[in-house]
Amino acid sequence: MDKHMRKYRFHWTLHPEKDLDWYEGEKSRMSPDSIARDLDINYSLSVSGKVFSTFNEVKHSTSKNLYNPQLPVYRIWDFGKTSCVLWAQIDRHNRKRLLHECVLENTDTFEQVHVTLAESHKYFPDAYFEDICDPAGAWSKDGLPTSTVDILNEAGIYPQFERILHIPMKDRKRQGRDLIHKDLQTAPGGEEALLIHVSERTNAAGCPILKAALLGAYCYKKDYTGNITDKIAEMHPFEDVVDCLLYLYLETHSGGFGRVQERDYRPQSNGYGTDYTNYFGF
Repeated sequence: MDKHMRKYRFHWTLHPEKDLDWYEGEKSRMSPDSIARDLDINYSLSVSGKVFSTFNEVKHSTSKNLYNPQLPVYRIWDFGKTSCVLWAQIDRHNRKRLLHECVLENTDTFEQVHVTLAESHKYFPDAYFEDICDPAGAWSKDGLPTSTVDILNEAGIYPQFERILHIPMKDRKRQGRDLIHKDLQTAPGGEEALLIHVSERTNAAGCPILKAALLGAYCYKKDYTGNITDKIAEMHPFEDVVDCLLYLYLETHSGGFGRVQERDYRPQSNGYGTDYTNYFGF
């Protein structure tokens, strides 16, 4: 195959088997940005280049502490030269509450684990943790004998990624972004489906980088003429925190970790966190 072969995208109206009914059906399950990119093939509809144009700072962020000790806390890991961990909870209405973030630059997995455990104990001392990570972390690279997931396992951390792994790699981030878009436009149980904690105090739990990313720091690239393309500008640390959010959505969607919901029970401390052994039936 010619490595210089070009790919062309044609508007749906040129397809002999696609009509207005098909178009309306596709629109009903897609975000505005996806409609512009994938159906209308019009990237200029997002003039600012914001990926999450439906994110509203007033509606979707708060200085209120969102941590609920009655629920497990998800830790979502993104590995790399710029590494990130995002702490989150999901309530019985499937509402996502983003509690805290930690971004480290020029570090290794051992330091990431050390800092994450310290932050977990500091901000959520009695929590039970469920871990999620990028499936790429399960494979060793650069000739190393162990993978990043192996290092987490040695620390007693066993991240899940099975649902993500079963999604074709080329579709993962697009599907994750569409799930986030849908939550940004819904309010189950009378509250926003996605809410970010951003503290007004320094050195406190919160997600200021994630908030900045959703406000527009996580955006589409522009071409040499200044027009918006369909490619994400991979700017650190904004891409890293959004990747964590994408992994949370992909791994918990349609069953996944959704088995854990708010119940009337009283967790017991085991010295390392909350003991949910009987609750989970292990």
